Amino acid sequence: MFRLILPILLILAAGVTSFFLIGPIFNDPSELDPVTERVTSGGIFSLQQEIEAVDEALENARRLREQMGTLETRYRSISPASLATVDKMVPADPKMILLYPELIKMAEQSGLFLENISVSLPRETTGRDQVVAKGLQDINISFSTVGSYPQLLSLSLIHI
Repeated sequence: MFRLILPILLILAAGVTSFFLIGPIFNDPSELDPVTERVTSGGIFSLQQEIEAVDEALENARRLREQMGTLETRYRSISPASLATVDKMVPADPKMILLYPELIKMAEQSGLFLENISVSLPRETTGRDQVVAKGLQDINISFSTVGSYPQLLSLSLIHI
């Protein structure tokens, strides 16, 4: 009888011991040693979650690389005439976009309504120095207005 009970008790003791010693390996969060940059302790489940997060990030990077290649191919397939049209529509300097709200604000203060606003850099040099002062540059602005002549005068007297 003792021969039968002893192996059963040893198996139960081994099971309880493994539960208390191996359980934390599966469940504890992982810790990274800042000096060696190696995982010093950690649960298998938390490590699996980290691996899944890294795999997801790698998959996202792969998809972005594919999308970038697709966009480059589409960009190269655009005709030069279409690119010229886009170049005309997009301001040469990104800061020029900020000029539109300022022009509209100035016109509203004078009681005018602006139409067909066009801002561009000079195409040709006229022999004079294009840079008026450090950080300043000549630009061409053309627009049409809706309003009276006194309103137009007030715009030119206030802002010029």
